[in-house]
Amino acid sequence: MAHALVFLLVFHLLVFLSNPIAILAAGSTNNSEIDRQAHLNFQLGISDDPLGVLSSWGNVSYCSWRGITCRKALPLRVVSLDLYSLQLAGQLSSSLANLTSIIR
Repeated sequence: MAHALVFLLVFHLLVFLSNPIAILAAGSTNNSEIDRQAHLNFQLGISDDPLGVLSSWGNVSYCSWRGITCRKALPLRVVSLDLYSLQLAGQLSSSLANLTSIIR
């Protein structure tokens, strides 16, 4: 009987602790998705790409795109944009304001 009570206590404790973890994980995924969407919208606004940078962006993760730096820890978030030397021209997407982890 004591083993059953210990099992129930541990089970309920694990269920209780797993909920905040799931919420945090969902938030991290949403933030990464927001960053991804911001970059896709940015890419759609580019009208001139004399160096062919867009062709290198393709289907790989936006964290691998030239001029974009993401933090190394999960969740992957954009921390830096260095696009000046890429000579891109076009209209800036307002979704870039959603890149809330940029530090430079």
